[in-house]
Amino acid sequence: FNSDDVVVTNGNASPVTVIDNAHYSITVLPTADGVVTVNIPADVAQNIGHNGNTVSNTLSITYDITKPTVTSVTVPADKYYNAGQVLNFTVNFDEDINLNYSPGAEPYLTLTIGTATVHATYAGASGARALNFSYTVVNGDQDMDGITVGTLVLNGSSIKDAADNDADLTLNNIGNTTQVRVNTTNPSVTLSSTANALINAPFTVTATFSEAVTILTESDFSVSNATLSGLTSPDNITFTVTVTPTADGPVSIQVPANAVVNIGGNSNTPSNTLFIFG
Repeated sequence: FNSDDVVVTNGNASPVTVIDNAHYSITVLPTADGVVTVNIPADVAQNIGHNGNTVSNTLSITYDITKPTVTSVTVPADKYYNAGQVLNFTVNFDEDINLNYSPGAEPYLTLTIGTATVHATYAGASGARALNFSYTVVNGDQDMDGITVGTLVLNGSSIKDAADNDADLTLNNIGNTTQVRVNTTNPSVTLSSTANALINAPFTVTATFSEAVTILTESDFSVSNATLSGLTSPDNITFTVTVTPTADGPVSIQVPANAVVNIGGNSNTPSNTLFIFG
């Protein structure tokens, strides 16, 4: 009885090692991923009475040395994200995976927001092939040309398939993030006027914002003892308005908080208050 008597599919058998005349061993080297089968046909060996053996059972073992790979990374929807809003990501693999970690050693995704690198933390699995990560935007985060997804970091965890192959952490087919933008800046506004402190006629007030905002209207101002008219702006940053006092006495004008928003949806902070005496 020798290795030529052993039928192996998807593999090669080593020479037979004789343990005793009833027990033999071989080493099978698989040739490719997939099912490996081993059996012994009938009549390849004889007992002392020259009787041939019966056919053996067939051993079937699946051979797998292929690492799980990332097929795609799902990214947040295109829009501007403000402080407190969540950026969600999903890393998808090409086969079932097992994630093992200890508390505080969960995997994470690195993100670049502006010039800062932040971590999207592990947020659970979706089925057996997808890991979810999330990052909550905080005040000070700012990225006006699109965030960037960096790398998947194990951080002491392990990601393996059923055959115990470590996953390839290369992030393939990351979704387009050029329109996934972060804006947490509240526009400021300053009121100014060239009018004298004491006047007897209408005067002009200029509202200058720190960045472009949605359209400011006359009703957005807080004004006392005057009416407003002729509000204009060439760029949605600088606005001019005519102020006409309604009676003798002080005139006050201010742009309150939350009158307008910037492109990221952040509302303005309150302006200074101008006082003019008519």
